[in-house]
Amino acid sequence: MRKTLFVILTAFLTCACSQYSKTAYLKNFESFVADVEQNYQQFTEQDWQKKDAEFEEYSEKYYKKHKRDLTDAEKKKIGKLHARYLIAKSKGLGGNFLDDVKDGINYINGFFDELTEDNEN
Repeated sequence: MRKTLFVILTAFLTCACSQYSKTAYLKNFESFVADVEQNYQQFTEQDWQKKDAEFEEYSEKYYKKHKRDLTDAEKKKIGKLHARYLIAKSKGLGGNFLDDVKDGINYINGFFDELTEDNEN
């Protein structure tokens, strides 16, 4: 009985751990973003809340778990997935993502300008 229980528990843990391997993380994140891109027009505000929670898991929880094992190319791919998600969300909520990006760039430029000026004094 104990041996059977041990085998079942080991199999369960192996499946659970492999589900969140780096390869599975990247594949699942990409599938998630592709689904959002394909269906964003049909999402309600409540759907977006669920998608945002899932996005946060991919971009925070799982990213932190695999960060040290990711190559530079994989990190760049994750950055692209972030952008694709945000673009789809902006379209889904009727916004203009590019205007938001331009505003963000101006904000960041001001931030770095101030840092540079402060370091020169």
